[in-house]
Amino acid sequence: MKRNLFVLTIVLMTVALLIVVFQKSGNQKFYLEDKYYGNGNYEEIEASELDALIDDRESFVLFVYQPGCVNSANFEKVLDEFIDDEDILIKRIAFSDIKDTSIGDDIKYYPSFAIFNKGTMVDYLDAESSEDLNYYNSLSDFKDWFTSYVNLKEVEASSDNVKTEENISDEDLDEVATNVNLEDVTYSEDKVNIYFFWGSTCPHREEEFKFFEEIEDEYGDYYNLHAYEVWENPDNLKIMYAFGDALGEDVTGVPYTIIGDESFTGFSDSRKDEFIEAIISKHENSKDIYFDKIKS
Repeated sequence: MKRNLFVLTIVLMTVALLIVVFQKSGNQKFYLEDKYYGNGNYEEIEASELDALIDDRESFVLFVYQPGCVNSANFEKVLDEFIDDEDILIKRIAFSDIKDTSIGDDIKYYPSFAIFNKGTMVDYLDAESSEDLNYYNSLSDFKDWFTSYVNLKEVEASSDNVKTEENISDEDLDEVATNVNLEDVTYSEDKVNIYFFWGSTCPHREEEFKFFEEIEDEYGDYYNLHAYEVWENPDNLKIMYAFGDALGEDVTGVPYTIIGDESFTGFSDSRKDEFIEAIISKHENSKDIYFDKIKS
């Protein structure tokens, strides 16, 4: 009996020691590949390139975003600051491109940020997790999370390490504005045109569509609603940017709504009164961004 108890004690102590060793090794910080230091920028990749990085067992970091998403644009501002401070190269991929990759079953929401060590994803940010919220909004919190896994290096800044924006060029905007023809849009002196740009999986799109359904009986005689999906339709995305440019604005994401000549980014309960006020005040002889700026 005593012998069995002794053996059990040894086994338990061995297991406990292995757990401690495993935990310590799992929390060991590591370096990214050398090419990711001193090269502060984003590098857009496709699904096949992501799979290749994983198969080649590279250590890298990945920004998963959705083009035209306000939350992605806001998080990108935090990453911009991080890149400026630490001169790290960040791989970037659209959320719609990861579904058939090895991380598609893990990352269900956007925006996200994943850290890979030798081809294995060791952690990622979950846009639906309240515990991760601070990492999306605070540079210092994001850096604390990032450096809990990844070692930073002191690097000399290079004048070549300038981030480039992937916004549509001025020439493309001019071409879109010149050629855009919205056949279903007409001008009325008694109704204001509302241009509603939305994304297919944006969580706020359904709220805004529901809002317009709710006010249709009371205010339907005051406006015409024209809705354009931009994440699956690149032509509509260009039109959205052209409309924003005509208003002198850099569109950061959707929902993006224009009522007459007034624009609104995002949607929430607090927006409802603003929308109704704009509809009432602009429905008679309103200015219209399409007819006053684009068509002219």
